[in-house]
Amino acid sequence: MITIGAKKVKNIMVGSKTISKVYVGSQLVWSSGETAAEPTNIYDKSVADIWAYVRYANKVFNVSTNATNLMARCAVEPNTTYIVEILMDTRFRVFSYKGQPVSGTELSGVLIDELDDNGAVSINAKRTLTITTGADHTMLYIGYWTSTGSLKAEDVRNSIKIYKESD
Repeated sequence: MITIGAKKVKNIMVGSKTISKVYVGSQLVWSSGETAAEPTNIYDKSVADIWAYVRYANKVFNVSTNATNLMARCAVEPNTTYIVEILMDTRFRVFSYKGQPVSGTELSGVLIDELDDNGAVSINAKRTLTITTGADHTMLYIGYWTSTGSLKAEDVRNSIKIYKESD
């Protein structure tokens, strides 16, 4: 199987020719006849966002008093790897936690997209981060929007996809 992010490759072209098989040494790793199912997006859009953010400089979780910073949430399994895809605006920060941290909690294991430089410039590009949850973590948090961007929060939120990495 060949994948790009969470997507399985269905066709491989070299110039105008379609490749039907790919080998690594003598081992067949991909065939055009494979009919693998698309991964399941586990992101439940019915779970309400929270007004919160993770500070870029010190990875401290902060609850906000207004909707200028939004964070999506998703129930997850401990010790499991997930692929998070998003149409990034100005922010893309991901972490897992047991329940919800209290405001002021310094977090470990926060992933910040390399294009998230804490600025106000809208990236407006599909981005992916892969995270493995902690041993007792039950929630995944995605810091996805701040009011300084140019995309609507709803559009960024609707682009979120979370895939459990297959074994």
